[in-house]
Amino acid sequence: MQEASFEAPGPAFDMGQNAGKTIWYITPTLAVPALAAIADGFEEAAEVAGMKAVIWDGKGDVSEWNKGMRQAIGQGAAAISLQAIDPQLLAEPLEMAAEAGIPVIDSGLGLPSDPTAPGIYGHVTQDDLAFFGVVADYIIWQSGGQANVILITDPTFPTLVRGVNAQKEEFDRLCPDCKVTVGEFSIGELATAVPQLVSNILQREPETDWLLPEFGAQLPFVLEGIRAIDAEGSVRIAVPDALEGDYEFIRVGTPLEASGGIPFDWWGWGHVDLVGRALAGEPPTNAEIPFRFFTPENLPAAGENRYGPADFRAGYKELWGIE
Repeated sequence: MQEASFEAPGPAFDMGQNAGKTIWYITPTLAVPALAAIADGFEEAAEVAGMKAVIWDGKGDVSEWNKGMRQAIGQGAAAISLQAIDPQLLAEPLEMAAEAGIPVIDSGLGLPSDPTAPGIYGHVTQDDLAFFGVVADYIIWQSGGQANVILITDPTFPTLVRGVNAQKEEFDRLCPDCKVTVGEFSIGELATAVPQLVSNILQREPETDWLLPEFGAQLPFVLEGIRAIDAEGSVRIAVPDALEGDYEFIRVGTPLEASGGIPFDWWGWGHVDLVGRALAGEPPTNAEIPFRFFTPENLPAAGENRYGPADFRAGYKELWGIE
């Protein structure tokens, strides 16, 4: 719950030698605002570094992710960033990138200390296990160890799979009297599947008192499902990462009570720092992006920086030798 601080992911290096190069960011889908916000940070940082950014929208389709990799390679990308995409799903284009001498980084796939997959230079991520686990901790605390929880997730994303497993393990470890059920959907059907899923689960299991959407973009559709069966007063909600407009719910205490949060623009800058190191011939660093957990007790007023005074932009520019 404390304010974030900037910690250099590695030694300073000369980013200027990368000026004019084109770097690609391949995301599973830009329909998820968090992923789009990381893309925005990537573009901003690339411009500061004197590089051109190309953003590829994977549209929630593995074939589009592979297509994006092939496009990047075919168009002579200097480096490629993968966001929350399992490298095993891109085995052939990763081999092509290696043959072409194009460094590839991944992001959002686990712990900073995890070993990199074959064909991956390095990764930049948050601490998945802590990030998702703290939401479970909050529910356990607030419920007095008696929660009936529905975890709502898309099982095709490795980050979400790890997150759900971390939460289930946390409930098993600390709350043997909690009941935990997982409801699954496909992100390509977010707007249609989630409201129906939530309504069905709450009708089938009316004792449910906590809903845990695994990413913030689900929230409006979760609320739609709750309202469809007039269940607003019977369930409470916590999420790992609320959307910008949803924090006001926390300030007023309903229906969203608490959320983790990641400075997504910071994460985008972390991508560019890592690809810059790869292009400059520097050793890889596995960087960790900070996160913060928000409740009404520590959430700043609207318009204030939720993460504190740390100036990550200035920190990166100093590392890169850019005024």
